[in-house]
Amino acid sequence: MSDTLWEIDMRHPGSNNILKTNQWDEARSHRWAAHPTNPDQLILIDGRAAHIYDWKTLDKVTQEEGISLDVKINPELMIRNIKPCFHSGGIATTFGEATNRHCKSRLLVWNTSDFTPDSTNAVPVEKYHHLTDYIDYLIHADDQKLVFLHSDNWICSTDPDKAGEFIRHLFLPADWLTSNVELMIEMTPAENILFVKGDEVAVIKCGLREQSSGHSNMNKILRPSPLSGGKRFSSQVPLTEVKLSLTSFEEPNSMNSSDCD
Repeated sequence: MSDTLWEIDMRHPGSNNILKTNQWDEARSHRWAAHPTNPDQLILIDGRAAHIYDWKTLDKVTQEEGISLDVKINPELMIRNIKPCFHSGGIATTFGEATNRHCKSRLLVWNTSDFTPDSTNAVPVEKYHHLTDYIDYLIHADDQKLVFLHSDNWICSTDPDKAGEFIRHLFLPADWLTSNVELMIEMTPAENILFVKGDEVAVIKCGLREQSSGHSNMNKILRPSPLSGGKRFSSQVPLTEVKLSLTSFEEPNSMNSSDCD
């Protein structure tokens, strides 16, 4: 198994060059991401450690053991996603089962300032601990919020004004969430939610427009999510009360202009 850094020549595609290849002794479940505040660096999360690499050379610039991630979650859960957030001041990560692509995730948010070549340890931001056990899938992260699929079928976002609370936006039918081999949900800049179901894409226009409040304490009696092998149970709010605007797949340019206000 290996990771390769390429030099891409847009004017002469046939002259692309391999700058460096890092070989691994064994197959690993790891993820790369651009450093949120240093464009010359990459972040690699492998197991329970993070490493900083130089973009131009793919040389490691942290110590050999890297930056220890101080987390208390099942050691069998592997890194699944890395997204910069909150004006690049945070890094949102999700961990899940390496052998089950359609599984429940565990969310951890970190301070970007802990990811430097001299760092030896990073601790999750306590403000978001209440969400760790309730996120099935991290959909989006930006300067103001995290958007995620909650364990009770709702697409939600963090409330930037109220720590410990989140905002419910729309409820997804249970059959949408049990038919995919791998869950695929994204959000466009215009806040349209894209949901891949089989060989079709459902577009939920202005997916964050509908809002109702939620709190982590409301979910202490949640039953297992099907993403972790259990049966998914619907929310107490009837589906008929949730208004979804579903359209067919559109061209990217038309989906980037928002008319949600």
